[in-house]
Amino acid sequence: MDHLPGGGCTGYILAAFTIDRLGRKWIQCVGFGVMAIAYLLLAFVPQLTTITAPFLLAYGVSYFFTEFGPNVTTFVYPAEIFPVMVRSTAHGLAAALGKVGAFIGALAFRSSWHNISCRERCWSRALSQSWDSS
Repeated sequence: MDHLPGGGCTGYILAAFTIDRLGRKWIQCVGFGVMAIAYLLLAFVPQLTTITAPFLLAYGVSYFFTEFGPNVTTFVYPAEIFPVMVRSTAHGLAAALGKVGAFIGALAFRSSWHNISCRERCWSRALSQSWDSS
C-alpha cells in the first residue's frame, strides 16, 4: 500500500512540501483526526470490512494521514526541540520510550483483542486516535 497513490510515501512527500506552511501541530492534529474518522466509519458500518474496495479506500486514507500527520511530526519535533548538544541522545531516548509504550500496549491488548468483534476494535482505534489528537 506504501507505493500506491494515497499510501505512506505520498503522505510523507506531501508533508515535506507543506509542513512549514501548514504547521507541525496542525498536520499532527489533522492526521489523528482523519484517522479517527476512518476508524469511526468502519465502526459505524462494519460491513465495509467485508467489501474490498471501500475497505481499501478507508485503509488507504487512514494510512496516508498516519504518514502525513503523526509519523512525520514524530521525527520533526525532536529534531527542533532538543538542544544540539543532546539532540541525538534525547531523540534516541524519546524513540526508545515510544517503543516501550507500544510494546506495553501490545501486551495489554493482546489477550482481550481476540475476544472482541471487528466493530469494537474499530471503536477502540477511533477513540485512541481521538484521544491522541486532543
